[in-house]
Amino acid sequence: MKMRTVLFLIFLIYTPYAAIASETQGCEQIAAKFFDLLSEGKSGEAVDSVFKTNPYLDKVADAIVQVKSSLASSEKLIGNYRDSSLILDKKLGDRVIYLYYLAAFERQPIKFEFLCYKPNEKWVIQNLFFSDKVLDDIRDFVKYDLFKKPK
Repeated sequence: MKMRTVLFLIFLIYTPYAAIASETQGCEQIAAKFFDLLSEGKSGEAVDSVFKTNPYLDKVADAIVQVKSSLASSEKLIGNYRDSSLILDKKLGDRVIYLYYLAAFERQPIKFEFLCYKPNEKWVIQNLFFSDKVLDDIRDFVKYDLFKKPK
């Protein structure tokens, strides 16, 4: 009887943490697939893999072509993709997750921001943004880190 009680308590304690981890996991899987394809030199397929998660984005095909073109052009200037690091993941309510990655390319870092939305049971991409303007973000992260530490 005591063993059942202990197991039940462990289940109750663990379940909320597992649910939170699985919530961000769907969005992180979208980003992981994107970066896997990017590491294979398939930037166009990487962009397609992200946007195909959301059937409503088919209506903005021109914008998707623009994102693909812009990423391909950027790669010519900054070199090949090397690696990425998840810098920030923020769950906003039950249906929105924001992921901020810094990706290392041969010449400089690039930021990638993923906004995921869960309209029903499945996570979809709502927005993908990338830019080489990372210095201000890095300064903000450093300032935040300095201010949150106890003095």
